[in-house]
Amino acid sequence: MKRLTATLVTSIATISLASAAASPGDTLSKAYLDATSHRLFGRTKLAERSLRQVAAQSVSTVEQASAKELLLDEFYFRPGKYRQYLHLADSLNFGANFYGTAKLLAQQPPLQINMTGDSLQLPFKLKNKAHVVVTVLMNGKPVRLAVDTGAQLTGISNRAAQKSGVKKLVDTEIENYNQKTVPVWLGLADSLRFGGLTIQNLPVFVSSFPIPGTDGLLGWDLLRQFVVVIDYPNQRLTLKKSKPDSTLNANLLGGSKPMLLLPGPAKANLLLQLDTGDNGSLCLSPLGSTKISSYQTGRRLGFSKAIGQSLRIRWEKYAKNLTVDVYGKSQRFKRTLFFDADSDIGMFKRDGMIGGGAFRKGTLTLDAPNHHYDYVPE
Repeated sequence: MKRLTATLVTSIATISLASAAASPGDTLSKAYLDATSHRLFGRTKLAERSLRQVAAQSVSTVEQASAKELLLDEFYFRPGKYRQYLHLADSLNFGANFYGTAKLLAQQPPLQINMTGDSLQLPFKLKNKAHVVVTVLMNGKPVRLAVDTGAQLTGISNRAAQKSGVKKLVDTEIENYNQKTVPVWLGLADSLRFGGLTIQNLPVFVSSFPIPGTDGLLGWDLLRQFVVVIDYPNQRLTLKKSKPDSTLNANLLGGSKPMLLLPGPAKANLLLQLDTGDNGSLCLSPLGSTKISSYQTGRRLGFSKAIGQSLRIRWEKYAKNLTVDVYGKSQRFKRTLFFDADSDIGMFKRDGMIGGGAFRKGTLTLDAPNHHYDYVPE
């Protein structure tokens, strides 16, 4: 635990800023670098203050536009502060990404989350080796949702939306697993209930879903509100109310897309997106592949599906037998796949992704309000 903390506080210089943050010849200001660092490490108030400083600059720059986008999307739209989002976008005179959607959602009844007691526990079914699937009631109708930290918003299938009477609000688009923009529609569920938890007036996106035996995804928009404990061997999901605890390591990074910063096999830190909706284990981007030691490669025929896309069949390149520290525990990954391209996560380039398959032999705990995660092998 101590070793990982030291890694986190000294590693920000090793993380690459996304290309969207600055064009060639631009110089990134200290305020902007401070803001992105604060946000990544969960220092929310400091991040917002620094982003507002950059957004208020009198000279228009790519950096200023990036700061406005990050401030509005991550600190206002994703947490559901739609009226504040609209007010800030207007005051900044900025054509915000989700302005029309926020305006529509601001006119709907507000989201309400109520939990009876301090925690609840649900059994789940494990599908495709690592997909955690729980049955909940949406508008009183049972739906099967995969617990998916990689989904920024909870989503359901067209069939489930029709069955449960979800109200359609607007046609829109999302970015799927393959970084492709696909059409969906945004709806409003009157209620989502499981155990002693009731969620009212929940925005959901509606599309086709690639995971067999499920009706949709329980996304990070809801999961980040709680302490989430996934006991894979015993197939139990626990949600708890989070209590402020300054003694916990801030090792669960990012905002609407959770990130883990792990020591890599060559003592280079890997910034990995956490996606429990992926039943694989470890994938690396081109950037991440430069941070690992020498390795042997292989090729295999791979099959994948993503929201709004049909089945893809292609040859995949992978590294053999990589070892990575996951919360102080060394894990050996038999096959580590490579992404074709880098991807930007909140103005940073991710080094790859770690999926549910990496944790299915133990218990994974995610405490987003305290920016903390833990993993205990069985």
